[in-house]
Amino acid sequence: MNDMRKRIGEYFYWLGARVYDHPKKVLLVVFVLMGLLFTWLPKITVDISTEGFFHETDASLIDYNKFRDQFGRDELIIVMAYTKDVFDLDILDRVKKLHKDLEANVPYLDEVTSLVNIRNTRGEGDELIVEDFLEAWPQNEADLEKLRELALGNRMYENFIISKDAAITTFVIETQTYSSEVIG
Repeated sequence: MNDMRKRIGEYFYWLGARVYDHPKKVLLVVFVLMGLLFTWLPKITVDISTEGFFHETDASLIDYNKFRDQFGRDELIIVMAYTKDVFDLDILDRVKKLHKDLEANVPYLDEVTSLVNIRNTRGEGDELIVEDFLEAWPQNEADLEKLRELALGNRMYENFIISKDAAITTFVIETQTYSSEVIG
């Protein structure tokens, strides 16, 4: 063991002496190697998909791909809108307009979920009431305050469709997995 340590030590001594004796050549070699490595930089990719973490022959990935082939994928796009306060009549009108624009203009769209159409499910006595959150469009500040209390008091909305401070709202866009439209 000591003999190997001695040889390794001698090698590093020899290498250090060569680097010290020929600094310009060493720098040239280092720069050439770095240049070669940088030419490969555009070709580097990072796969952060779920599938990228498994080996191609992994049984879990094979089962997942079979499931996906049979039932399709769940692809979501989340768009965030930042404002001073979502509960402003003008802002809610803009949210509604953006929601309608997304539904009308985004191809291969399955559904858009936002404050405009998110479900408000609550119990009153023995009844379960399911309605759109903005089924009754607010007309004044009192209506807006009721909506604020309802939204911020619902844990299902918090940090999903609206932020705690009501400054951010989201649009959750579900895309179609398969399209019946023929491209050509």
